[in-house]
Amino acid sequence: MNNRNTQSDSDQKDSFCSTCGEQINFNTKHCPNCGTELLMDGDKSTKELKQGQSLTRIILTSSFAIILISNVLELIISNKQCSSNALIILILVVILYTLFYRGYSFARFIAIAILGLSGLYGIIAGILIMSKSWLALLPIGVGILYVFFAVILFRVKSIKLFQEYQRKNRKMIKKSTTIWIVIIYIALITMQN
Repeated sequence: MNNRNTQSDSDQKDSFCSTCGEQINFNTKHCPNCGTELLMDGDKSTKELKQGQSLTRIILTSSFAIILISNVLELIISNKQCSSNALIILILVVILYTLFYRGYSFARFIAIAILGLSGLYGIIAGILIMSKSWLALLPIGVGILYVFFAVILFRVKSIKLFQEYQRKNRKMIKKSTTIWIVIIYIALITMQN
């Protein structure tokens, strides 16, 4: 019993930075190597932070996977070549989701709006074509899922906490923001042509 307590105490004395992997003392508040703010593993805010990170990853990857799969299915069913619009939309979604993950508030609100509106559109479109085909259940299901994702992104506090944490740890904000704005601008100009 005493040996187990000694082992857990030694495990708590040293930890690793999740950003750079540097071994650090458990009581350290900032990583000496990269400056990342560290939270205690047993702390309630750490659990909420990890939950927010997990929810963010699940929602963003799931919704992107649905977009990607629907584009691939459309290509297979319609037997056409890949349109530049579909590719540009995928690129814009990747950019938006990257900005969202890095903690930009505007990206969160844009993602909530797009997921919510897309979900409502899918539900309405599915209801309108319900009498013609049983496949109308597919857009209804995806629409309900998108609305559910939008509500989670809007309401869950752990996602907000994770975004706040990401904002604090961002480096080189001006350079990366400028690059993203230029990429989005070029993509929008290309889409119009």
